Order: sequence, then C-alpha cells, then structure tokens
Amino acid sequence: MYPTRLPLHSMNLSVKRFIVKLRAATSSRYSVALPFKGDVSALGDSTRAAQADIIRYLVPVAKESKNDSNSQYVIPHHAVYRSDKSTKLRVVLDAIHENHRRFQRILYRFNINEPLQLYEMTRVPFGLRCSPYLAIRTVRQLAADEHSRYPDAAAVAERDLYMDDLVSSCLTEQDAALLSNELIELFRAEGSI
Repeated sequence: MYPTRLPLHSMNLSVKRFIVKLRAATSSRYSVALPFKGDVSALGDSTRAAQADIIRYLVPVAKESKNDSNSQYVIPHHAVYRSDKSTKLRVVLDAIHENHRRFQRILYRFNINEPLQLYEMTRVPFGLRCSPYLAIRTVRQLAADEHSRYPDAAAVAERDLYMDDLVSSCLTEQDAALLSNELIELFRAEGSI
C-alpha cells in the first residue's frame, strides 16, 4: 500500500515564503515568490552573458545596456523551432512576485534593426526549476481557499490535477458538466481564466 500523501517536511515549513495571496480591488490573482537557494547577490550581473547568447543566435548587437540595479538577472533564452511539433516555435529559458521580477529579465527586440530592450516577466515562466512546484502549490492554495464556495471543484483540483492536465471522472454526463462549470468558476475566482 502506497501512502496517499507524502510529507514535504522542509517544503511545508517554507510554503509561506512562496505563496502570497493578493486580493486587491483590481485583482484576485496569486503572487508567488521565487524560492531562491541562497543569497541572490551571488547571481551577479548576467547582462553581458545574455547579450553574448543573443549575438551567437542572432546578429551583432550594441554592447551597451542600461541596468537599473546591480542586483538583477537577465535570463538567457533562445527560440527552438520544431516543424514536427504542434507548437512549432517555443522559447527556451536557460535558467512572480513583484520583488523578484528583476530576476526574470530578458533582452529582446521586435525588429532586427532596433536596439535590444530589457523586459521583465510578470508571470513565472515554464522552464525554471521551481515552476512546476509553484504552479502545483498555487493550485492547492486556491483549492484550500475556495473550498467552501466550490467544494467539488476544489477536491478535484487538489486530487486530480497535475500542472495543466486534469484526469477525473463522474458518474453521469450531467455531473461532468456541473463539475466542469464549477472548475471554470474556481479558476475564474483566482483570475486564471
């Protein structure tokens, strides 16, 4: 017999550092902090390395980039094209909370003749080591917070959802339709839909 729940000891102790629920007047979204391993100042400034990667993948660019902070991280990234996949073009990151956006910066330009611009991501991207944990933990927090309003959907989200895959069953089509609507309302309450 396998245990249905595995203890996450150290993760359970630090969950409060990762999940902060924001219920502002304009938004009901969750905001998650990145779980840094150690002091963020050890990251250094990766702007030049990111520029070198772009030069390697694209065309030569201007060497100057304005930094607004000595404590930032520019995520090296590039596009991967696969003609045999349904998603032919995807961004690969080699590598939120508002205070951590400076650690999710990328250099990009929309036109080859434009200079590189520095952008900050406002969402946790796929590709970070912590992305799966933060996504799953946020859904579990949502299920716990909204259980009284959406009990069936919250139970299914906690038990039968992994990342963006839901595998569940109902006894009738009518039950499935009701559950589907409740799941939509559950995720709409958080602002995911």
